Amino acid sequence: MARPRKPLLSRDRIVEAASALVDSEGLDAVSTRRLAAVLGVSGPSLYNHFRNKEEILDAVADAVSVQVDLSMFEESDPRDWRAALHDWALSYRAALAAHPHIVPVLARGPGRRPAGLRVADAVFGAMTGAGWPPAQATRIGALMRYFITGSALGSFAGGFVDDETAYDPADYPHLGQAHLLADHRSQKPALAYGSSLQINTFGCMIGAVACLPFTGVLVSEAADAPMSATLNMIYLGVFPTALAFTTWGYALARTTAGRMGATTYAVPALVVLMAWLLLDEVPTLLGVLGGLLCLVGVAVSRSRQQTGPTRGNPAGPVEGSRHDTEDRSAGRP
Repeated sequence: MARPRKPLLSRDRIVEAASALVDSEGLDAVSTRRLAAVLGVSGPSLYNHFRNKEEILDAVADAVSVQVDLSMFEESDPRDWRAALHDWALSYRAALAAHPHIVPVLARGPGRRPAGLRVADAVFGAMTGAGWPPAQATRIGALMRYFITGSALGSFAGGFVDDETAYDPADYPHLGQAHLLADHRSQKPALAYGSSLQINTFGCMIGAVACLPFTGVLVSEAADAPMSATLNMIYLGVFPTALAFTTWGYALARTTAGRMGATTYAVPALVVLMAWLLLDEVPTLLGVLGGLLCLVGVAVSRSRQQTGPTRGNPAGPVEGSRHDTEDRSAGRP
């Protein structure tokens, strides 16, 4: 009988299957019997590659550690230790956020895992190279690891329910707005995986792909359009739009979506003012009344959401606290 070109079982195949189980069902789903069934082999064959389940989970955890970027700690990298530590933390957080179920294993420390040890060595070496005493460098590395793994396990905002009746001012005088935190945790999830510029660029790419079916119409009409109209369209797309998205993304990474959204209330008034000053145009009375009606409706809806929390202590936790771990993972230094 001819031998198969590829071995039936390997460490990589076992780790890949175990990683998929951990990601989809959690740590408890991993067992040698379950892995053997997934891989289509007998259970004892796994022991030719790993001694027990703990070794398999260690290998899965190390596969996540491999995804952490360490290039900022290389001697040729121009970043100082603060910027390097910040960028490494973002990469580490992104890797853990992509595989949250394995975080408890990673939180135990690197142990004998090669990739985990390389991460620890790189951070410690960068801190001592920057002049920190070894004891302080150890504490810095430990603090960052605890902070990042803790934020990956769960957010501060996620610990509060969105029911304001759960926080009676008589019992919890300083938690009058705690229920707003539950809504805050879903405001900016994408910023945990990239910078504001990257997220906005990705959004624009999605929009461009969605418009591909209309490419033929664009080409045919662009050929007939006057050059001035074409150049004007390019200008509007490249400069004002890019400036608006970049500015919005920069600000959104440094405050809450609610506060940023509130600034858009000023847009209609600014547009009317600019049209009057630059173009000598003003909207009709009916248009102004319709816009005011929309703004009043938004104001009323938001005021109803905020009437309850102000009974206890208006200085309680507010939406988008700067100490929220999700904000820290959104790219702020």
